[in-house]
Amino acid sequence: MGTTPTENPTLRARAALSEALGQRVGELRGAWGDGSGADAALVERVDRELHNLAGAGTLLGFSVLGDIAVELQELLHIVPTEVAPGLARLEAAVDTPDPQPDGDDLEGMPDVGEVLVMESDPIRGEETASQIGHFGYPVAAFLTVDALLEHVSAGAVPVALVLSSTAGLAAQVADLRRLSEVTKAPVLVVTEHGEIDARLALRRAGASAILAHPADATALVEGLDDLTRARQPEPYRVLILEDDLLLGEHMARTLQAAGMLAQVVADPLRVAGPIEQFKPDLVLIDALLDGCRGPELAWVIRQDERHLGMGILFLATGPVARRMAGELRRQGEDHLILPINDVELVESIRVRARRARRLCSRMEMDGRTGLLAPVRFRDRMDHEVSRCVRHGLIVAMGLVDLDNSQELDERFGPGAREQVIGRLARLLRQRLRRTDIIGRVGPDEVGVLMPHTTAGQAHKVLENVRVLFAATPFVSDRGEEFHVSLSAGISTCPVHVQPSQLNRAATRALQAAKDRGRNMVLSEADVSP
Repeated sequence: MGTTPTENPTLRARAALSEALGQRVGELRGAWGDGSGADAALVERVDRELHNLAGAGTLLGFSVLGDIAVELQELLHIVPTEVAPGLARLEAAVDTPDPQPDGDDLEGMPDVGEVLVMESDPIRGEETASQIGHFGYPVAAFLTVDALLEHVSAGAVPVALVLSSTAGLAAQVADLRRLSEVTKAPVLVVTEHGEIDARLALRRAGASAILAHPADATALVEGLDDLTRARQPEPYRVLILEDDLLLGEHMARTLQAAGMLAQVVADPLRVAGPIEQFKPDLVLIDALLDGCRGPELAWVIRQDERHLGMGILFLATGPVARRMAGELRRQGEDHLILPINDVELVESIRVRARRARRLCSRMEMDGRTGLLAPVRFRDRMDHEVSRCVRHGLIVAMGLVDLDNSQELDERFGPGAREQVIGRLARLLRQRLRRTDIIGRVGPDEVGVLMPHTTAGQAHKVLENVRVLFAATPFVSDRGEEFHVSLSAGISTCPVHVQPSQLNRAATRALQAAKDRGRNMVLSEADVSP
């Protein structure tokens, strides 16, 4: 006996979609009639509805309907007498949904597991594991590939592997092949073999990335960050400006299922607030909105210089894209051609959101550390303090400064100072929450804003960072190992309700930590007024 729509939730959902689309097409047929009395307003209404149906059709699993809607958009402006018979075909297509796929083609976020390090030198292996562990990765070290594979066979789920040795090329290739037979985790190879043919052999055997032996901790962690998608600071954020809620909400659900954050705005005149609050990487705009054209709305959004780095992507059917070609070229924004299926939508959005985020990061970030640039950090501090005062919230500010940093370049060679501040920046990113804000505020000073955090909680977090950082070994250009300490000061809002006051209080606490011997964290309560 077959399954009926009332017994299967998926079939029930498809039946409900079919009914909703059928109602819309029926209303469209009724409004158009035979087309003899169509005026400009009706043509515009039908054009917009066909545009929406073209997008909704394929995304909602009715690709035949989507294709017919695109065809009718062309006919509407060329042979309008053919629209009425075409609408009859469109109505019939409501009853022919696409076959349901057997599996889910959308890629979500992977789970995070251990980093497994194989290093034949026991001392270097322990050092490597310790250095990687300082940056928030669960890590285990092994002297042989056999020991590592035994750990995996016992149930370990590696997020990445580090294969580091001074063995011959043939041995490293053989080890890589053994690893690839057991786990799909990416492998970062640290090798003495720098020749092109050697690296090609390692790549063909399964290497995901290659570093020269011996690799320093910063290079290792950056390589692991690149290989593990789970280290993304935050899912991509997409704001969908779509007045067809059926289509907009479906796109939002599709992007959310792929690990992104998505929000729908139906009224183009109310988009300013959501942009300010949601802070999207990418805004997806229907090119034909009710009462507003996508390109002119994008122009208005771009007048605010804060949004210059934000990505904008238009959705348009082929006919609409051709009619708007001039506007789209002048605006300089990208567009997707409808109809488009879910998998194509996700991949197109992911690529453009990644590009927009990188561009925005280059505009807002300090090039050396990847932290917010000083001017951007001050902007964020102003915003957080204003929000704290307005809504009765709490935010903690920390100022973190390297101790005796002026001596680093003199004692350990040029670049030592930047190496150390870079390592501090990475450690802070690993140890703080995704919602916390970190910026470079001076040559050796980093500012931290922690929303919904008391002074005591901030002290605990920064004290943990201080201890880990003090234990982190650095190596100079001459091979000398050295350590660096830090001091930090903490203040809070609403104790201070002006950004300048908050900053001065944190500065006083930091200076007190320096005066009392450095290598400590103090809050404003620890400092005499």
